[in-house]
Amino acid sequence: MAVVPAELNSKKTHPITAAFKEAFGAALLALGLSVPILALRTEQDISNRLILQPRWNYVAVAVLLGPAASA
Repeated sequence: MAVVPAELNSKKTHPITAAFKEAFGAALLALGLSVPILALRTEQDISNRLILQPRWNYVAVAVLLGPAASA
């Protein structure tokens, strides 16, 4: 059984609305934490310089599958 926080219980919100708000917050948190870790990768080019390689598809997969994996 899920525990409903007191502030959600006092406003008499619908449980589905509360679930969507909580899922949206979790997705935003996952996005914020995964940008520096997953989205940017450092590699060396031919001149031995560090370059950043963007990997936004990794971030999208992590944000979309994160809440589904914890269910």
